[in-house]
Amino acid sequence: MQKYIMANAIAKIILIGEHSVVYGKPAIAIPFNDAKIQASVVQTYGGITIKSDFFSGKLEDVPEIIAPIRDLIYEILEEFGEKPEGFHCVVRGNIPYQRGMGSSAALSVCMVRSLYKYFDKELDCDTLIKWANKAEGAIHGNASGIDVNVVAKEKPVYFTKGEPFEELVLHMDAYLLIADTGKKGMTKEAVSDVKSLVDTDEIYMSYIDELGVLTKEAREYIENNEAKKLGEVMTKAQGYLKKLTVSDESLDKLIDVAMDNGSYGAKLTGGGRGGCVISLFPTRELAEKASVKLKESGAVNTWMAYLGGSDEKR
Repeated sequence: MQKYIMANAIAKIILIGEHSVVYGKPAIAIPFNDAKIQASVVQTYGGITIKSDFFSGKLEDVPEIIAPIRDLIYEILEEFGEKPEGFHCVVRGNIPYQRGMGSSAALSVCMVRSLYKYFDKELDCDTLIKWANKAEGAIHGNASGIDVNVVAKEKPVYFTKGEPFEELVLHMDAYLLIADTGKKGMTKEAVSDVKSLVDTDEIYMSYIDELGVLTKEAREYIENNEAKKLGEVMTKAQGYLKKLTVSDESLDKLIDVAMDNGSYGAKLTGGGRGGCVISLFPTRELAEKASVKLKESGAVNTWMAYLGGSDEKR
């Protein structure tokens, strides 16, 4: 009988703290179950092949954009001492690439899970994170590890660089709406440009400091189920992100639409210069109406998450 397995991994959202986290300030990230990546692996003969949105063909011929995934597969096989006659891996999902939703972390986690499952190996969370961070680091350079941690554990986290991850509990009676501008984010360029600003004028470091303060406030409001105050903090954070030049017209437009349609607060998520907008709503009905307006205003897709910590109101 032909061997066949499936594995998956979910997306993640940075709620607050992007960019300032690079400078030792805290960030909050949450798992997002409605967007995910799935990998299926089936036994074949004649080498390893892969099919994805980026490439279809022999693993050894993958383009540079997913070379770290190729290297990850080879290293895991070496760790296992396996030289398979062949297998075919199909990767599919609805996490948009380069939108700040953790697509590369999800892909890395998904591939590790699929290989361990295919070869009947036990996989603990620490090992999963170790392997996925290796690929994530190769993809993004100096990755913080926050994406992989959230995707692997599927738990919200409060994170400060150099300190242990702290798990948060989400029990907010509110809805988070994610809207995709359709424009690929430019994280590396944005991070580099922010560094140039911080290095040349101390006013920009004060914006970083303010973002750190707002993230601490956001944690307090999350823990006390104060959704309206959390929304206000999100909007303030967006103001500082604009001053740091990482927002753009595509993001600003969707933020304005969300705010005009009942949002408690809205901001970009991730690196900026494209990517996605997140907005907070008190009810599902308001979020659904805003979703329609956002799509009419140019959003190519939207997703919704209930922040109450259960599926009760989804």
